Amino acid sequence: MGKQKLFIFILLQLLSVVAYSQHGIDPHWFSAPIAVPKFNPNASATGAVANNMVVTANGTVIIFYKENGINYYIGSSDNGQSWNAPSPTLFTPATKTGNNNSSIGADIDLNGNIHTIWTSSAKNAVYYSRWIASSQIWSDTIRISGAVRYNVNYCHITRDMKNRLHAVWMDGQEMSTQYAEIMYSRSMDGGLNWSTPIRISTDDNRHSAFPMPDFSGSASDTLCIAWRDSVSTANGWDIMMSYTFNGGQTWSVPGFVYSNSGNQYDPGIVVDKNGIFHIAFHDSPGNYLSVNVKYGYSTNHGLSWNITQFSQPNIRSRLVKSAYDYQNNVVWFFWKDERDYVPPFDYRADIIGAPVTNGGITIGNAEFISDGGTVEYGFHNFKVGSDGIARAHFNTFYTDNTPSTIYYTQQTTMNTSIIRKTSEIPDKITLYQNYPNPFNPTTKIDFSIPKQGFVSIKIYNMLGKEVATLVSREMTPGAYSLDFNASKLSSGVYFYKMEVNGFSEVKKMMFVK
Repeated sequence: MGKQKLFIFILLQLLSVVAYSQHGIDPHWFSAPIAVPKFNPNASATGAVANNMVVTANGTVIIFYKENGINYYIGSSDNGQSWNAPSPTLFTPATKTGNNNSSIGADIDLNGNIHTIWTSSAKNAVYYSRWIASSQIWSDTIRISGAVRYNVNYCHITRDMKNRLHAVWMDGQEMSTQYAEIMYSRSMDGGLNWSTPIRISTDDNRHSAFPMPDFSGSASDTLCIAWRDSVSTANGWDIMMSYTFNGGQTWSVPGFVYSNSGNQYDPGIVVDKNGIFHIAFHDSPGNYLSVNVKYGYSTNHGLSWNITQFSQPNIRSRLVKSAYDYQNNVVWFFWKDERDYVPPFDYRADIIGAPVTNGGITIGNAEFISDGGTVEYGFHNFKVGSDGIARAHFNTFYTDNTPSTIYYTQQTTMNTSIIRKTSEIPDKITLYQNYPNPFNPTTKIDFSIPKQGFVSIKIYNMLGKEVATLVSREMTPGAYSLDFNASKLSSGVYFYKMEVNGFSEVKKMMFVK
């Protein structure tokens, strides 16, 4: 009897582990990531640390990547279903800078021109080229780094809402005596000319590494760049930042964002359309299970921060990336979730993300965008198009003579449209019963708000699981009507919940196919 009880106990423990590991993919994302084809099917394909994906105005996704160390790019105009816009194409601008180039960093401007940046160890410099939308050709390759003290091996580029370009890179090699510092240059004319590079980190014989700013939603001259810095021997890596009030012409003396025991790594920072700074990074205070992702926001250009743990407790979580949804003012942060990690060397990892709204006050539910089982995904990157859809790609790693592969996924879309019914301002917040109800497959949901606010309307199933987001954006006062098409859902009872300005209400509806 004792052996039977022991067997049952062990079985239950194993089942709980399996259930915990098989988390599935959130219904807001493709049910399975799509393998991105390669120029050479037998080559290993990898992404980048810096942002290397752009989304054009018509929704075409272009990814810059490497095959066996050579730079290529590839595009899809049909949400990743096919990859011929273009098919795998050699990135010719990098062929002019030697055979040992870094991955490509990329961003797209408001006129549809694509701006790329990379480093060359052969030339020991940072280079730039742009895809000119009007002529459909690549510009000349130009050097933007000026004199280099040690060597360059990482770079990143971002565009702001004034169409200015901002480039950052590391001069030096972390974990060596060639102390890395953060360098910066900007272009005010679409990449034709670049300012003389300046150092924005402190030259103190301590390393500064991996800045990843995202200014894509900001039209302000107040911007911020953050990085990890080995400024403190006792605390290891800390998070430092510098801000500018003049669009990058000059930068402040670096200051702390977060300093604690252990190490903090690789912050992603977003400046939103209202000038709020959003930052996320991973914190490693102790053993491998304690590695976690933290999020913070600042409303006073980084003088003070509201910082909280972002990731689930006791789940190894690290390597944060960001994306900004300008249309809906939503900040996304994504990271590697290593709950399936088997120490010391079996680095199983999936990609998970969470949206931040209301200027940092509201953190949405985390969403798994992959479920690779025993696979480790990494080199993840993200971009949100003007349609408000978040896109992502990540790659496997070379294992057991199996070449690495890049996978693509994106948010699914519910067919939803919103119209303003009248110019009159209502006197109270109201959420109306949908009609018709029951419905198949479309129904209307009317609501009204007397004051401007961030409106959230979400659909939940009978288990309380969120299955669709219909509204998630700032809205002006008015009476609205929303058309919801539930054709992608199963028949059953659902609940829709509206939240705005402290108001919250839930109503029930029935979908019958």
